[in-house]
Amino acid sequence: WNATAFPVPDIPVHQLFEEQVKRTPQAQAVVFAGHSLSYGELNRRANRLAHRLIAQGIGPESRVGVCLERSLEMIVAVVAVLKAGAAYVPLAADLPAARKQYILEDSGAAALLTHSSLEAPEFNSPCPAYQLDRDPGHGYPESDPPARSSGGNLAYIIYTSGSTGAPKGVMIEQSALVNTITAFNRVYSVSPSDRVLQVAALAFDVSVGEIWPILSGGGTLVIANREDLLDPARFQALLKEERISIFGATPLLLSQLHLQRSELPALRLIFSGGDALAQANLSGIAEDLPLINGYGPTEATIGATAYRLKRNAAENQRIPIGKPLTNYRIHILDERQRPQPIGVPGELHIGGLALARGYLNRPELTAEKFIEVELAQMFQSPVGADSCAQADRLSGMAASSSVQPQESQNLAAKAAPAVFCERLYKSGDRARWLADGNIEFLGRLDHQVKIRGYRIELGEIEAALSAQEGVREAVVIARGAGAERQLAAYVAGERLEASTLRAALKARLPGYMVP
Repeated sequence: WNATAFPVPDIPVHQLFEEQVKRTPQAQAVVFAGHSLSYGELNRRANRLAHRLIAQGIGPESRVGVCLERSLEMIVAVVAVLKAGAAYVPLAADLPAARKQYILEDSGAAALLTHSSLEAPEFNSPCPAYQLDRDPGHGYPESDPPARSSGGNLAYIIYTSGSTGAPKGVMIEQSALVNTITAFNRVYSVSPSDRVLQVAALAFDVSVGEIWPILSGGGTLVIANREDLLDPARFQALLKEERISIFGATPLLLSQLHLQRSELPALRLIFSGGDALAQANLSGIAEDLPLINGYGPTEATIGATAYRLKRNAAENQRIPIGKPLTNYRIHILDERQRPQPIGVPGELHIGGLALARGYLNRPELTAEKFIEVELAQMFQSPVGADSCAQADRLSGMAASSSVQPQESQNLAAKAAPAVFCERLYKSGDRARWLADGNIEFLGRLDHQVKIRGYRIELGEIEAALSAQEGVREAVVIARGAGAERQLAAYVAGERLEASTLRAALKARLPGYMVP
C-alpha cells in the first residue's frame, strides 16, 4: 500500500508553468468576473512583477505577503513571487489588522503585494507594500527571469491556528509542491480541456491544489466570486455557465448542492476535502457524478490520500479517505510508535517527499510534530536515511528557516535496510487500515476541530479570551454537526459582557474563529 514511488520533475513550480506557456501561449489560463488572461498574458504580467521584486533584492528564501481579494491579480501575484525565487505568504483580506501584522512580522516578509482598497488606516505594514492597482510594474521586462530557486527552497508559508495563542507558519518547499502537483495530476488526469473552479481562499491551503496543478497542466482556472460561494443556487449556476469540469468543496457545501449530470455535461470530477465526508452530505449529488474523497493536512502539502467513491451500500457507514498518493507513505502507529494491524485504530503518521520543512520560528513544535521513527522494511524506500542519526541531522536542518534543502528528498530511490528510519508527521488524527488497503478516518486525538473546512485550535481562542480584562477562565468547544456546527465559549470572571468579548476577539482572530 505504501509502494507509491514515482518520478517527479526536478524543477521549481514556476518552471512547470513556463513550460506550459511555451506549449499553449494563447490558451485561456485564468478567468474571473468576465475577464481572462491567456497563458502568455499571465506569464508576461507575472514576469514584470517578478523583475520588480528581484530589483528590490527579493530572491530565494525571501517571503512576500500576498493580501488580495479574489481576482486575476491574485494569480499574477503568486506566480510572480515564485518566479522571483521567493515564497508567498497569503493573508486573507478580511483578517484583523493585528493578525496581518503578526503574520508579516513572524514570517519576516520582505514585501507585501496588496490593493489600495485593502489598506485599512489601523494597519501599519512592517514591510514595503506594493499596491498592484496603482503600480502594476509597467516598465519592467516581460521576459522570464533566470531560474533562481531549487527544490529545497521555500514555495509558500501558510499560517494555521496555533494551540498556544498565536498562529503558526507551515513552511512548504518547492520539491514538496512539485510532488503534490504530480500526485494530483495523476489522480485527476488534468488536461488542457479542463476548467477547474477556484473555490478556496488563498490563505487556505486547498487553494494550492486548485491553482498549481491546472496551471501546470494547461487547463483553465475559473475564480469564483465571493457571492457565488455564499449562495448554493449561484454556485450551481456558475458550474453550468463556466462549463466547469473539476471542482472541490467541503462536505458542508456539498450537502447544500443538487447536482445532476444532465444539467452539468462538462462536470467530470468532484473532490471533497477539509472535513470528514459522510453519505448524508451527498444526498443531492447524482450517483453517476464521479467523486473523490481526499485527506491531507497543511504540513503534508494539502493531500496525502484519495478515495474514489463507489456510492454503494458498503460505504454507507463511513467513507474511507483512501490510499496514499504518489510518493506519500502512511503509517498508523500506537502510542509507542509501533505499526497497528489492519482494523486496529492508531495515530495516522505521514511520510514521503511532500512533508513541510517545519514550523517557522518554532523549532520545539517542529521537533514535536515531525519525528524520526524506525520502521520495518515493507517496501522500497526513496528516503535513503539508513539510520535515525542521519535522519536527525536532516530534520535539524529542515527545522531551520534559512536556505537548507531537505537532502533526504533528493536522494535516489534505493532498497532500505530491514529496519530504516523515516521522518514522519504526527497528524493527531485517529485512523485505521481497512482490509482492502484503504484508510478509515476516525476523528481527532486532541482539541483541534474543523468548522466549514477551517482547522481551528480551540486553545488559541481560549488564550485570546483569557487575555481579556476580567476573564479568569475560558473554555471553548465545538457543538452541533454539519451546517449547524459552531463554536461556543464559556467564560468565568467579573463584569463580563459577551458583546465586548466578541468585539475583542474580532480584532484579534479571523471571523471563522469567533464563537
